Amino acid sequence: MKNKYKIKISTIESIIITIAFLFSFINSVTLSMFLILLTLLWIQKEVGAIKILNLITFRTIINNGVAVSIGGSQNIKWLLLFGCSLYLIIAYFKLNESTRRKLNPVLVIVLLFTAFNIVTDLLYSSLPLVATMKMLSYSVIFIGVLIGVAYTSDKFNWIKWLIGWFYVIFVMSVISFISPISYLKNGVSFQGITNQPNMFGIVSVLFVALLFAHSLQNKNSSKWHIYLTVPVVFIMVIMSKSRTALLGCFVLYLVYLLFKNKKITYLKVSVISFIAAELSLITPKTYNFLMNFMYKGQTPEAFLYSR
Repeated sequence: MKNKYKIKISTIESIIITIAFLFSFINSVTLSMFLILLTLLWIQKEVGAIKILNLITFRTIINNGVAVSIGGSQNIKWLLLFGCSLYLIIAYFKLNESTRRKLNPVLVIVLLFTAFNIVTDLLYSSLPLVATMKMLSYSVIFIGVLIGVAYTSDKFNWIKWLIGWFYVIFVMSVISFISPISYLKNGVSFQGITNQPNMFGIVSVLFVALLFAHSLQNKNSSKWHIYLTVPVVFIMVIMSKSRTALLGCFVLYLVYLLFKNKKITYLKVSVISFIAAELSLITPKTYNFLMNFMYKGQTPEAFLYSR
C-alpha cells in the first residue's frame, strides 16, 4: 500500500507540472505562475532543486512560435537557478566519503576549466564582465547538479524522470512536424518545439543517451524505446541538419552496442563501422546525401569555420 501511495503521488505531481508547463506557453502571467509553482518542489529538498533546474531549462528552450519567451521573467528564472544551485552545492557536506572521492576529481576539473576561462575572458574578451558572468552561471549550476545527482542518485531514478520530460518535448515536436513553426528559425531545418535546429540536435543526443542508458539498466524491460523511438529521433535529427547531433547519435549507438553485448568487441565495432562507412561512400546517392548534409551549402574551405 505504501508503494502504491508513492506512485499515485508522483503521478499526480507529474500531471500537475505538465499542465502548468503547457499553461505557461500562453502569456507572461501564466509563465510567472509556472515559475512560482516550481518553488513548491523545494519541499523535496535536493531532489526538488534538481527538478526545478531541469524544468526551467526545458521551458527556456521552447520555440517562441509556440510559447511566450521566458525572457520576460528573467529575474525569477535566475533567482531560482542560482538559489537551487547554491542549495545543491551545500549538499556536498552531506556526501559520504566514498562519493566525495569519486566526485572530487570531476569537481577539480570543472573548477580549473572555470578559472582558465575567467582569466582568458578578463584578458582577451571585448566584454569581460559579461563573459565572466556567463562562465560563472554555467559552472555554479553545473557543479550544483553534479553534487545534487551524486547525493540523490540512490534515492531517485533521474534517467526515468528525464525520459518522461524528453518525451513531452519530442511528442509535441512530432505533432508539429508539418507545421511552419517547426522550421521557424531558417525555414529549412527542423527544430520542433525547441528554439532552434542546433538546440533540437543537442536535446536529441541527450534523449538518445537516456534511452540507451535506460535500456542497459533494465535489460528485461520492453525495447520499444530502442526499436521505435530512437529511429524516429534519428530521422528528426537528419531533418534538423545538425551535423554534430547526427555524429553524436551514431557514436552513442556504437557505445550502446559495446555495452549491450559483451561478446561484441571494440575490434568488431571498428570493423563494422569501417565497412558501413565504405558502403555509404560507394553508393553515389548516399555519398551525395552525406556531403550535402555535412557541407550545408558551404564550400570545403568554409566547412571548418562552423562553431
